[in-house]
Amino acid sequence: MPWAVRTPGSDHLRAPVQLYEMVAMILILLVMTRLTRIAHAQKRPYGIVGIWFFSLYTASMFALEFAKDSRVYWGNITANQWILIAVFAESIGVLYARGGGREYMRPFFRSIGSTISQKAKNIYAKISRRRTTSD
Repeated sequence: MPWAVRTPGSDHLRAPVQLYEMVAMILILLVMTRLTRIAHAQKRPYGIVGIWFFSLYTASMFALEFAKDSRVYWGNITANQWILIAVFAESIGVLYARGGGREYMRPFFRSIGSTISQKAKNIYAKISRRRTTSD
């Protein structure tokens, strides 16, 4: 890349990951400012903005880990990325629970559950009819 930098003790150019992180944090700051205004206007539950910060931060740091030099890999991704995946999953779970996702999603899950239940009953009815007619 034309903006790559040479670091002391290294013979090759490297990506300026710290600058990328700075840009990512400025973008997160702008998004968080907007989300704070929306949360106050809509009277969202306490802590929602913080949860959104963790979600955005972990997603951006996960992407930036690909530009870093790391010596510790677990599978195809770094150890830091595994930790970021765990924190992101936790923040999404808390956002779902704290942000009222249960109330919004409850009718959806009930319709899926009733559909699956009905299909299972139909399959069972077909299987039991076959067994009773063949006996």
